[in-house]
Amino acid sequence: MSPSALTRRGRVKRRGQRHRDADRGGLAVVELALVLPVMFILVFGSLEICQRLLLRQAAVVSAYESARLAARRTVNADRVVSRGEALLVDRRVTDGTVTVNPESLDGLTPGTQVQVTVTIPIAGNTGISYVLPTTGSISVVATMLRE
Repeated sequence: MSPSALTRRGRVKRRGQRHRDADRGGLAVVELALVLPVMFILVFGSLEICQRLLLRQAAVVSAYESARLAARRTVNADRVVSRGEALLVDRRVTDGTVTVNPESLDGLTPGTQVQVTVTIPIAGNTGISYVLPTTGSISVVATMLRE
């Protein structure tokens, strides 16, 4: 009896059983070909969703902090916009825009609503884009009352 005919448990393989074991290798290749694209989509899709969530969080922080600044009496709209853009730069966001409504904060009465809108394009701010489209943008609005 040849050593190749023995299994790991010491049993003797029959002749027909050797062919069935060889056929199972082909089955594994077919299973891999079916499962690998699904795994690829799940892994890279998850990474892209996490990147989008990170972009949205950067927009939320920038809008909130800018709106807090805009609520103060002594601050003008240019300072609010520059602060919001600086926060985006700190988070490595490119081409983000910060707008203040109303455009002029001078002379607003206390209790007036001030809105800060932060818009971030998806196209230039995602590292990978294999699964999700890179069109569109993320926009966040923060509203506070003027002091």
